[in-house]
Amino acid sequence: MSCWLFRIVHAKLPIFAPISPFLSAPFVDRRYGTDKWGTIRTISSTAAIAAISLTLLPAFIAALFAGLALILVWMFTVFMNTPAVQAYFIQSAPQSANLVLSFNTSISHLGLAVGAAAGGLLVNFNSTVQYHPWRHV
Repeated sequence: MSCWLFRIVHAKLPIFAPISPFLSAPFVDRRYGTDKWGTIRTISSTAAIAAISLTLLPAFIAALFAGLALILVWMFTVFMNTPAVQAYFIQSAPQSANLVLSFNTSISHLGLAVGAAAGGLLVNFNSTVQYHPWRHV
């Protein structure tokens, strides 16, 4: 990943992350998502859009606006998925919705922590990000 895009991504993504759920939840829940398509279809479509945007990212990383647009699409779809997953869990086990939702949140946070720790260990072990797959694009 080029240095300028790395700086922009790390400067803008923390700003977009808390805003994205507020923008995506009404989109998912009321207009096009869970209420209209159902939870399974919404989860599948947002996961597919996220996968497509991440697949296309290495090809468009050299173009500033295309790379940022793909990263923002990816973030938007990741946060769009959360209300649909929670609605699915509530539909699956309405009698224990509190337990299921708290367990889902805990596992999500655990996954983020483990992923961050693994990435930190890899960078610390190699003392470089030279082996990052997007470095050579």
